[in-house]
Amino acid sequence: MFQNSRTTYSPSSCTGLLWLSCWLWINPALAQSAPAKPAAAIARAAVAAEARVGTPPTAVKVSLELRKGQVFLRAGKAEALLPLSEAAPLAVENVALRRGGAAVVQVGPPGQPGIAALITRGPAGVAVAWVGDLRWHGDPGERVADAIETADRDADGIADVVVGTYDERVRLCGQEHTILAARSLDTGDLQLKALRVLPTGVAAPTQTLTASQQSPGPTGLPLLAGLRVSGASAAEAGSTANQLLDHKPDAVWAAGQGHAGKFEFVTLRWDGNGQPIRALAVIAPQADAAHAAQWARPKRLLLVADHGQVLRAELPAEPKDAKRWWITPQTPLQTTCLSVIFEDTEAAGPSGDAAAALGELEAYTDLDFPGGLQRAVEAMLQDGPHASDAADLLVHVNADLSAPIAAAWPKLSTQARRRAVRVLGAHVEQGAKVQELLARAVADPESDVAQAALEAQLAALPSSEATLEGLATQNDAIGDRVMVALARKAPVQAVALGLKAIGATGGAERTKVRDAVALGLEHGGVPALGAAQAWVDASAAVPLAGRASAALALCQVPTAAPLALRLVHDGLAAATEFSDQWRLVNASAKLGADVDIDAWLAKLATSADAPWMLRAAALAALSARGATQAKQVATQALADPYPRVRTAALASLANGQDGVELLSRYARDDKWFLVRTAALDGLPKSPRAESTLRAALADKTAAVRAAAIAGLRRQAVISAWTAIAPHVEDPKEYPEVIGEGISFARVLCVADATAALEAVVVRGLKPEAWQPDQELALGALEALGMLGGSGGTWAADQANNPLVPAPVRAKLERAAKSPTACVPTP
Repeated sequence: MFQNSRTTYSPSSCTGLLWLSCWLWINPALAQSAPAKPAAAIARAAVAAEARVGTPPTAVKVSLELRKGQVFLRAGKAEALLPLSEAAPLAVENVALRRGGAAVVQVGPPGQPGIAALITRGPAGVAVAWVGDLRWHGDPGERVADAIETADRDADGIADVVVGTYDERVRLCGQEHTILAARSLDTGDLQLKALRVLPTGVAAPTQTLTASQQSPGPTGLPLLAGLRVSGASAAEAGSTANQLLDHKPDAVWAAGQGHAGKFEFVTLRWDGNGQPIRALAVIAPQADAAHAAQWARPKRLLLVADHGQVLRAELPAEPKDAKRWWITPQTPLQTTCLSVIFEDTEAAGPSGDAAAALGELEAYTDLDFPGGLQRAVEAMLQDGPHASDAADLLVHVNADLSAPIAAAWPKLSTQARRRAVRVLGAHVEQGAKVQELLARAVADPESDVAQAALEAQLAALPSSEATLEGLATQNDAIGDRVMVALARKAPVQAVALGLKAIGATGGAERTKVRDAVALGLEHGGVPALGAAQAWVDASAAVPLAGRASAALALCQVPTAAPLALRLVHDGLAAATEFSDQWRLVNASAKLGADVDIDAWLAKLATSADAPWMLRAAALAALSARGATQAKQVATQALADPYPRVRTAALASLANGQDGVELLSRYARDDKWFLVRTAALDGLPKSPRAESTLRAALADKTAAVRAAAIAGLRRQAVISAWTAIAPHVEDPKEYPEVIGEGISFARVLCVADATAALEAVVVRGLKPEAWQPDQELALGALEALGMLGGSGGTWAADQANNPLVPAPVRAKLERAAKSPTACVPTP
């Protein structure tokens, strides 16, 4: 900063008039219309001005010279290297002192911060007493710059020259910048010496308070820890301003630069959630002999708040132990900032140069006074106008609120429970009572209350791990929900906990827990896989039901498949129960080759003693695994008396054209429609398959007829419509057959289908029509709209029927306006 009694220049703003006038005075040719010299030419030329320094003030030539790529400032015979790479405009301010004069030189573009220098002349001659860089440098929010002020600080009508630094993090409340490590030019010997006066810009105190060791009401630490240190003007080695807030009076902030800490300051933010400060407390270090010799005692403090509020606090005596000095403003301080300045101190030691120190600084709000916390809790629990504000406040309060919330919980409204969960969630690490309440809230009938409680527990991991484990191991919907949520938030814990739950009594049936384990493995990477590995390694004592169920979870994730394969292989010999065999069979379908597993599946698929479900599942697993004996076993299973087993066998054998004859035979001859349907579904495109599908249109079972139409649609046999249309038009045909017919016409854009589709619409839009006919009519209308032409126009006319839903009506209207022809769907 470059400041005189009338104009201020700083790193962020500069008045350009003085710069311009000085520069034109130095080089009047620039004011004429001659072309400007190139920058390189200006850099090579000497830039000079005149300063008046000394007692009495005498003219001294000041100039800039560029030598070997470096810029030097010369004042008479004195010179100083400047942090510049080329010469720049130069301006001089002559400062009249009590005795003689000094000059402040600024180098840089007019209107912008640049380099400043202080020129003096004493007994030893002209000197460059100080050089500073007024340009901000560093990261935003943490930038620093040198500063120089030439203001009248002591109101004697004579300028005072002060140099120091600015730091964006360290300034008094209400000030844009505050000069730090200030030194003033001594008017006697013209030397820079440490400044021992109050920083400029601090207003006169509006209140003078006498600190007391009698509390105005609070006991203990503040409930709202809203103070945050922004920065301090100085601190001794081993001391930081943050130690004011650490609740350790023996860890102090000590500040002093040879003058007992006078006028050093600390600035703090007040994040009080809108709460004003009703009282402040300062704690001095314990006054034993060692401390007495080390630190000066604060006698008067200045408290600077927002809007220029300034209070003076008198500390009348030093306590014999680390007690609080209470400072109670006449009215609470509504502020977001607080600066504490050592206005006066009592020097310690014979030198009087010891640093002043404070052990703690505390701010107290209405919450800390009798009844304040209770009022806030009651406001939060009631559905009044201030309930939400009270909850916002209590989120930040350092107090155990579980007791009043637990007492009120049964009578709380849904909204109040939501707020209570939000408050409890902010204090979830305070102990078992809060955890217990949140666990209770996880079972709340209102889903958003339950979800908020669960999220609060998840956010508190790992301190909430025991509570979450208790919830997750519950074999119910709550436990399943907790486990799935845990898999997303803490996948490693979810894998370990989920496998543990699966292995517990009754856990093998928990399908959602299996899914949670798989989800945890997908998101948890190598650590989650390690947790699964550890469980499998120690699973020998787990019942087979749990191990088989775990295999079903692990087989879903490729990286964990080897672990699942191990569980399946190790469980084969002991698997005699249906449930264990079922899980092992289904897990094996997703796993890699293993001759023992393949042999076990083949034996199971052909065993007359095995339930048909297991035989069918074993066939499917052999096929999925690509086992060498899969086709042989499937061929043998075609003679199985159970149709679903034969269906599974057909699916295994229906690979390419080789299976057409086999599938056609079973589509025609098997007595069970399930088998005939499966055979039709497996037919590949070929003339023989088309013939089989056409023949199946006459099958006695509707499901088979529907499968035949679906097969003809898949194979795009448009010519089959002539055989399909009678089924669509027949009012006695089954809905699933008609539905497949409508789909055939729509997907393949069968132009000849208009009449049959219109017949379906007419049936379904009659008063008191059968519900399935109504649904088929809507499908037919949409198909007609897609086909377009006269049928599309007719369908749009039918859309006014009250049975036609608005979305279908709108779709038909759009289709009627579109000339685009129907395009067959692949």
